[in-house]
Amino acid sequence: MKRRWKFVLAVGVFGVLIALVLVVVRPGLACPAVGYADLGDVELEFTSEPDSVAACFGYECTPQPVQRSNDGKWKVPQSYPYMPQDSDLHGNVGPGNVTAIRIMAARPAAAPIVSIMAIRSEPAEGGQFWSTCPGPTRYMPVRVP
Repeated sequence: MKRRWKFVLAVGVFGVLIALVLVVVRPGLACPAVGYADLGDVELEFTSEPDSVAACFGYECTPQPVQRSNDGKWKVPQSYPYMPQDSDLHGNVGPGNVTAIRIMAARPAAAPIVSIMAIRSEPAEGGQFWSTCPGPTRYMPVRVP
């Protein structure tokens, strides 16, 4: 009987120690109510330079003309007319949560590009996907073949 109580006591002490370690080492397993969203432009990278580009965010949207930026890149802003007003019905939740982009591009002496591409993200500086609470992310350039 004495032996059983020693075992129960040892298991109880071990359980309390584990609980203390979890509380001290990992305070607050819930993530803070901070939202991280990349509201910047989504960059398009083409393997062969197009003459003109039209794009929109979603699957069933109508591509709108995109102007080349001052640095010579094709960047699509997350705003109207590229972001449909009813974006939750077209594969997106809204700015900062885009998942797909529809692209139409005219190329010299080649067939036009008409494609729906996935938009991927990666951790921004200071962000980590493997932590309990992921940090800020940024959209990776969309490579259009």
